[in-house]
Amino acid sequence: MSKKNAAKHSRAKAPEAVSARTGVKMRGCDVMVRCLENLGVDTIFAYPGGASMELHQGLTRSKKIRTILPRHEQGGAFMAHGYARATGKPGVCMATSGPGATNLVTAIADAHMDSIPLICITGQVYQQFIGRAAFQETDFYGMTLPIVKHSFLVLDYNELPSIIYKAFKIATTGRPGPVVIDIPKDVQQHEWVPVFPKSPDDVEIPGLAVPPKAPDAELAQVLKLIEKAKQPVLYIGGGILSGNAHRELRAFAEATGIPVASTLMGLGGFPASHPQSLYWYGMHGTVAGNWAVCKSDLLIALGARFDDRITGAIEKFAPGRHHRPRRHRPLGAPQEQVRRLPDPFGRPLRAVPPHGARQEGLPQARPQGLVYDHQRLEEAAPLPLQLRPLQDQAHPPAGGRAGALRGVQGQGHHLHRRGPAPDVGPAVLPL
Repeated sequence: MSKKNAAKHSRAKAPEAVSARTGVKMRGCDVMVRCLENLGVDTIFAYPGGASMELHQGLTRSKKIRTILPRHEQGGAFMAHGYARATGKPGVCMATSGPGATNLVTAIADAHMDSIPLICITGQVYQQFIGRAAFQETDFYGMTLPIVKHSFLVLDYNELPSIIYKAFKIATTGRPGPVVIDIPKDVQQHEWVPVFPKSPDDVEIPGLAVPPKAPDAELAQVLKLIEKAKQPVLYIGGGILSGNAHRELRAFAEATGIPVASTLMGLGGFPASHPQSLYWYGMHGTVAGNWAVCKSDLLIALGARFDDRITGAIEKFAPGRHHRPRRHRPLGAPQEQVRRLPDPFGRPLRAVPPHGARQEGLPQARPQGLVYDHQRLEEAAPLPLQLRPLQDQAHPPAGGRAGALRGVQGQGHHLHRRGPAPDVGPAVLPL
């Protein structure tokens, strides 16, 4: 028998179905593994260390979870990040205390900014050494607070099962995001009879915001605005993908005939080859997408956060769009934070969209739908766009190059072209 097979046969087996009623004791490390199994985790990306060794030993006894060893903790966290994107399930990574935990920070911050459900489990020194500058002891709980939805430091072993269930519930409820679980070594080693929740719905989390739902009356107002608009645009972001709403988006876009412009995070939420696709817009996007948003009289944002790569100079962003900042609220934002959300554009509320007179050179709505005519839209632009500071650009003579925007629909995108650009706000976003 090989050494590898002998090691497999020599390992102690974890007890089967365990609850408080069975009276079977389990170590903290095995409790953590059992919770992950109960929550449907099949893969974990973990780099071992002294403060997480018991957790790794518990994983070796699991027949349901595959442990993938990265070459660096940051790599493991980004692998979990990608796993979450690809599967739609929370990604799980693990590291030891101190430098192992701090190597996860970049991936945690990225998951926080991109709304990715990520569970980061870290080993911690014995509780008696916390806060005493012990070997490889850092306040990982404190240092991650600004970049997570929540951080847990397990000080009571009885709370370990409920904390893990809470972490998964927080990471996936409303706007997804990362959650940290810091487990001291004495909790990992302690033996007791655990009580497992039946599901994440069984754990109560005071203050956890319920995802908001728009009432029919407000949706009716949106439909009225769409009926009145002459140049509406759908502005979509990564929330379409994380919310698995691509089918609903396509049905809505095709029913209304509104063209769709996407952020980088939203790519894939709407087919690039679709006739209504303006593809990617913003600093690195297409000319047609930037012109459409700039000249829109109604801008409907879905799953997006108005990033600076999209807006550029905020005071010039989509100057003709209808704006209601009190509806600009991130998913999962606590109710008490809603009143503090600033107007992202620094402008007063408007009761109705500023339709005004017809703008020269812009296409109007077609009878079959509000689909932009890319060629006429290009003719409205005096010359192809160039990424240069707006103040250094002069207005060129009227006219345009026919067909310059025909590559928008999945056939190549003309971004880096020669010639000055008009000063029209977000149509040209300087690097």
